[in-house]
Amino acid sequence: MDEKTKKDKLSEIFESDLLGLLAVDEPKAAPVSQQDSTLIDSFQEISDFYETNQRCPELGDDIGEYRLASRLAAIKKTPRK
Repeated sequence: MDEKTKKDKLSEIFESDLLGLLAVDEPKAAPVSQQDSTLIDSFQEISDFYETNQRCPELGDDIGEYRLASRLAAIKKTPRK
C-alpha cells in the first residue's frame, strides 16, 4: 500500500467516525499554582546567578548570595519541589 492510499484510508476512517470516538481534544496546560510559580522564580534567580558568576551561590558574607545558596540547598534537599 503506497503512502497516498494509507493517508486516504486514514482520512476515510476519521471522517466516518459518527460517534466521535476518534476525536481528540487538545490537551490543556495545567494552571501553575502560586507555590509552583514562586519556586520557578526562585530557581530562575539561582540560574541567573550561575550564568553571571559561572558558579553556584555559596554561603558567605554576601547576604544576597547567601539567600540564593540557602534556596538551592533547600531545593536539593527536597527533590519533590
